[in-house]
Amino acid sequence: MARHLNWCAVLFVGILVACPGTDAQLKKPLDPHSVLTDYSFRVRPGVPALFFRVELDGTSTVTGVSVFHEGEPNPFQRLPSCDKDLPMQLLEGDEKLALVRHADLNFDGYEDLEVLQYVNDHLGKSIFCVYLWDHKTARFRYEPQLFIADPIPHPETRTITSHNEYQDGPHTDSTYQWRGNKLALIAEEGIDNDSKDEQCGVTSFCRRLVNGEMRTIEEKPTACAGNPVEPVACPALALGHELPSN
Repeated sequence: MARHLNWCAVLFVGILVACPGTDAQLKKPLDPHSVLTDYSFRVRPGVPALFFRVELDGTSTVTGVSVFHEGEPNPFQRLPSCDKDLPMQLLEGDEKLALVRHADLNFDGYEDLEVLQYVNDHLGKSIFCVYLWDHKTARFRYEPQLFIADPIPHPETRTITSHNEYQDGPHTDSTYQWRGNKLALIAEEGIDNDSKDEQCGVTSFCRRLVNGEMRTIEEKPTACAGNPVEPVACPALALGHELPSN
């Protein structure tokens, strides 16, 4: 993670991450016995809990998670780490990291599994491998569409939000909505480093899904002549349907 990476930034599946650097060489792999690897939760109230054991290799890199029924010694499912190009190696200082969390990310009434894949302490950003619970098969299945920064479900609107912070202050707040089995990006707003006005440091923007395409609804240069950053006024989300075209 960029807590032990330098600030060489790259765009990885739409998420800004850091390139490996000298900071990683200054820390040793974490003793696997010093981090919590066993977790449990119920996929819905009233059913037996499932138990999860995060697996680490000889370099203390997360390789997957085994899933157990309560009281059974052997796992009924093993879920591999979802991206080998972004390995989650635990280093000194990672003792308190939560490697597993859960939430209902597709709003079907069942809790889904999230396994930590990447952390950037400097930007407060995490990425998880998300495995949705399929109640018909009583198994978890990987959902690549949810490989986004810190997905937060909002049951009241049936949306998922993601906050992506970048170096030096720019950020994007994204809102997603399930449309059948497809996770659609329906809104973005935030601050961009680019500005057409030389006296302004950044640009505030607002984008919405219109006729199947993300379109800029409003943008303005801001942080001009030393003044504070001002966000643009975004229209309320029209949940369940797209904004009409002009």
